[in-house]
Amino acid sequence: MKLSLLFITGLLSFASAFPAPEGDSVLEVRQFRNRCPSRRRASPFYRLYNSAVVDHFYTVNTAELSAAGYTSEGVSSYIFTSSQPGTVPLYRLYSSGATDHFYTTSASERNSAIGQGYQSEGIAGYIFPSRNCGGVPFYRLYNSANTDHFYTTSASERNTAIASGGYTTFLMSDIQYRKYLGEPDLPHVMDLVQSELSEPYVIYTFRYFLHHCKSNDNAPIGVIVCKQSMHKDLTNRGYIAMLSVSKNWRKRGIASSLVRNSIEAMKQDDVDEIILETEYDNHAALSLYESLGFIREKRLHRFYLNGKDAFRLVLAVPRTYSDDSSDTSGSSPPMSSTLSSRRHMLSHRAIRISPYSDDDNDDEVSSR
Repeated sequence: MKLSLLFITGLLSFASAFPAPEGDSVLEVRQFRNRCPSRRRASPFYRLYNSAVVDHFYTVNTAELSAAGYTSEGVSSYIFTSSQPGTVPLYRLYSSGATDHFYTTSASERNSAIGQGYQSEGIAGYIFPSRNCGGVPFYRLYNSANTDHFYTTSASERNTAIASGGYTTFLMSDIQYRKYLGEPDLPHVMDLVQSELSEPYVIYTFRYFLHHCKSNDNAPIGVIVCKQSMHKDLTNRGYIAMLSVSKNWRKRGIASSLVRNSIEAMKQDDVDEIILETEYDNHAALSLYESLGFIREKRLHRFYLNGKDAFRLVLAVPRTYSDDSSDTSGSSPPMSSTLSSRRHMLSHRAIRISPYSDDDNDDEVSSR
C-alpha cells in the first residue's frame, strides 16, 4: 500500500537529517532563521513513485521527473544542492536487482549497501545532521516484502505505512549477532537453510557441525555454520558450510557481518586458511565473498545434487606474530622452522581456477 505525500507548508523550510541507520532515521525539515543559510539556496526535493516495481524515488533534478514508469507525488521537502556550513551529504544509491532507491547520511551504511549490490548515484543534496533552525522530521521506513525505502515528513503517514502498508522503522542496532546455542535453535537454522539454499540437508548434517553447542530462546533471522580443524595435520583450516539470511532481512549487511564475525572468531584460533563452495552462478554470494578477500581456487563440476557446478573459494589468513620480550637470545625466530615452511606453502594470494579432477575428494561437501 502506497500513501500520498502530505505536503510541507511554508516556503521557508529545507530538509536536514540525522545520520542514523535504518528505521526512525530522521531527516529534518527546518524553518530558516537568521543564523541559517539563505532559503534561496534550497531546492525542492521531489518524490516520485513507480507502482509497477514498488519504488519511491527522490530527486532535486527536474529532468528526472519524467523518469520512465514514475509518477510525481510532489515536493517532499527542501534541501541544499551544494554544501553549506554545518550540513552533511545525503547519499543516493540504487539497486537494479531490487529496484530500490536508498538514501542515507551515513558513509559506513552507504559502503555496506554497495557491498550488498547497490550502486552509488552520488549525492542527492546536503542536509543538517541534528536539530538546527527548528523543523519537523523526515522519517525513513522500509518494506522488506517489496524492498522499498520510503521517506515522509508526515507522522500520520508514517504511522499508517507502519500499521497497514507493511513498512517498519527498523534499526540496525536491533540486530544481535550470537553463537548457535543448541537444539532449540536447530529448527530455525534448518528453516533458514532449507528455504534459501538449493542443496538439501538432513538433520544429521546440521548436528555434525553443531553438536558442540548449547541452547537459547531467540529466533534467528540469519545463520552461518562453520567448522575449524587441522587439515592433513598441516593446515589449520576453517570451513564455511552454510550461510543464509531470511529474505525479509536481506540488503542490510547481515550476511557480510556474519562472515566477518566468523572469520574473526577463526583468526582467534590461529586459522591459516578458510574455504567454502558456492554455486557458480550465485553472483551475489561470489560478490560478497570476493569483497571480503576470498579468491576462486577451482571450479567443481556437477558439485551439487541439482547438477550445478560450484566454485571453491579460499581466503589465506596471514598469521601475525608478536615479539617475545622475555627472549634475550636475540636470534630465535618467532616460529618453528616447520611452521615457517607451512606458512610458506600457504602464501597463495592469486590462485588460478584449476581444471576439474575426480581425484580431489579430500574436502567436505557443502553449499551456500
